[in-house]
Amino acid sequence: MVSLLFHFATLFVLLCFLEAAQDFQEVSDCPKNADAWRIASDKKNCQGDTTDYLCAAIENSVGRFGEICTRYGLQSANTCAVLHSHTHNLQSVPCNVSERCPDKPYNPGELYKWPVCYEDFSGNKRQVKCCG
Repeated sequence: MVSLLFHFATLFVLLCFLEAAQDFQEVSDCPKNADAWRIASDKKNCQGDTTDYLCAAIENSVGRFGEICTRYGLQSANTCAVLHSHTHNLQSVPCNVSERCPDKPYNPGELYKWPVCYEDFSGNKRQVKCCG
């Protein structure tokens, strides 16, 4: 019985990941304002259990973006909504730059208001090795 429940739970998780992956589409850029977001959302035509359109940076891939249909609630202040690099599901990661991060909880449908969330917001300084 435990084995059957384990297999059912595993199948459920995999199906959830596959559903998000089926809606995922890599794009060259995300909408920059409310009108462009609405146009992209209408074009994506999210329906059913995943009615919320999202265009976000792909985690740990600066300069790569994707759009999905999902369901979301408020994201916490000082975080950026991103797409997980493997499952393409919505997740929230810390925004570690000193300014321009979301300063209050926000709806991911308004992510365009925080352009830093489409940039390298990790706060990591890349070191350039020089001169052998």
